[in-house]
Amino acid sequence: MMQLLEKEVGFDKDQLESYRQLKEQHWERMKPSFTGMRTAKDNLYKLLSSASVPDSVVIAMADTIAAKQKNIDLQTFRHFQQVRALCTPEQQPRFDSVVQLVIKKMNGPWRKGAPREDSTRKQPAPER
Repeated sequence: MMQLLEKEVGFDKDQLESYRQLKEQHWERMKPSFTGMRTAKDNLYKLLSSASVPDSVVIAMADTIAAKQKNIDLQTFRHFQQVRALCTPEQQPRFDSVVQLVIKKMNGPWRKGAPREDSTRKQPAPER
């Protein structure tokens, strides 16, 4: 991200230093959120080993995961608002373009392009 801010947006050294500080603060705030999300998902999927799990339990756990994801997204959104505030008015349109690319990458490669082939649906090769 620092390279993008420098090369694509045109951040100077002071802006890059301010960004570095924001990034460190952001990750310190985010670490517990990511840990909590991982724990919540682990706890949900551990229930698969139980013979029966009430729907209400699964739904409650999914709601917990959703709330944690909401918190992560809100914190990330606010972080990017803070970074955008470092931009000059001339830099803001370039930042807006760059941040959209970063967000797409953050959402993972599984959301890009054509869907991958499902190996469970492969048909056996025809006999010759």
